[in-house]
Amino acid sequence: MRTLVTQTVFFLVAMAGLAHAQIVFPVASTSQTPDSADDPAIWIHPTDAARSVIIGTDKSAGIFVWDLNGSLLQHLPQGTSCNNVDVRYAIQLGGELVDVVATNLRSAGKLAVFKVNPNYTSGDVLIQIADRNSANNNIQRNSYGLALYRRPSDGGLYLFEKPEGSGGEVRQYLIADDGAGGVTVTAVRDLNYNGDQAEGFVADDELGFIYITEEGQGIHKYLADPDMSSERILLFATGDGISGDREGLALYACDNGAGYLLLSSQGNSTIKIYERQGNNQFLKTVEPRNQNGGGDLGTDGLDVTSFAAPPLFSQGLVVVHDDPGRRFHIYDWADFAQNDLNICVNGLPTAVAEKEILPSQFQLEQNYPNPFNPKTTISYFLPNTMEVTLAIYNLRGELVRTLAAGATTAGRHQVVWDGVDEKGVSVASGIYIYRLQAEGLAVSRKLVLAK
Repeated sequence: MRTLVTQTVFFLVAMAGLAHAQIVFPVASTSQTPDSADDPAIWIHPTDAARSVIIGTDKSAGIFVWDLNGSLLQHLPQGTSCNNVDVRYAIQLGGELVDVVATNLRSAGKLAVFKVNPNYTSGDVLIQIADRNSANNNIQRNSYGLALYRRPSDGGLYLFEKPEGSGGEVRQYLIADDGAGGVTVTAVRDLNYNGDQAEGFVADDELGFIYITEEGQGIHKYLADPDMSSERILLFATGDGISGDREGLALYACDNGAGYLLLSSQGNSTIKIYERQGNNQFLKTVEPRNQNGGGDLGTDGLDVTSFAAPPLFSQGLVVVHDDPGRRFHIYDWADFAQNDLNICVNGLPTAVAEKEILPSQFQLEQNYPNPFNPKTTISYFLPNTMEVTLAIYNLRGELVRTLAAGATTAGRHQVVWDGVDEKGVSVASGIYIYRLQAEGLAVSRKLVLAK
């Protein structure tokens, strides 16, 4: 299994009171869409990052796919309006592990779900797997926003969106394989924020949060797992000089919970950047320009990734909506970061790479929650009965706790670590390694105890 390797290039804490916006220019731009480009998503190829793509919606013309130079690879008309899109890696659907793209077909009240073909040639990047005309994938008609969430504990795929006319409410759905080549979409809960329109969403799978932009107020933070509390954790981004609608949200994710949240404003074409952890402190303002230097992009959606995509984007990339230009601009994350923010360069995502070790075979999942206090759950899969050892180590390689040892039956297993060592003594906050070994195979991951 491929593990993500983070290389911190530099770090300087940004001052919260940054007076002037930092101006950035695109490395590339996509071709124009026919009507009204709206929301982008980035898909990183699992074995050849240079073949990664930008997926964008047009409110009336459907879905468009471009390469990282901005050249059009594919156009998928949907026959109805669609204005939000998101991507998740390594989802179990149709009996295989696939990367998925989802968009809301607003006027039809349906969800379109596609799997990504990593062996694509021009014209066949995406393959639709959900029947948009069936009754089993209904969402609210004329809904706003869209975010996918992959629950680490079981790999379950969830959708967040804002029903039209529902007041201050966001709905969460479970997306599941229907066993017949499509998906079922089942409402599981509502999150109430008691405010005006919400449209920007992003889920932090690793830390377990969903962020929701209320256009005139700020960003609401909730737990993303539907089995956990539905109470709001935090409201932030309320007084950072934002004018106009808060529209887009994106997550720049580094290992061990580090990284940033990016918020776009349709009213003044600026992007505000916040800390990923804690109280999501405001850090800096960036003003993306178009290729001719103009700054009035009318930005709605955006996306960002810390995955490297050389040769153009060896330090990650940002995709920003340009409403007047009916297109998307692609920026180098290093230009956004400059001397104020981290640059973390991650390896390839575990989409097709994980097909080498299917979930029905030997696999170790990321613990959840992470960071944690006082307990966290570690899940793993075995293809058959095996002699296994699951243990916790500190960063010096010293054994802290053995969680499982001995013959273990085939299937999925869960073990809870309560943050204590072999002697029952609570360990200090910090980063630890958990390692699963079985019959010559071994997988390790990091976890973070934060007291």
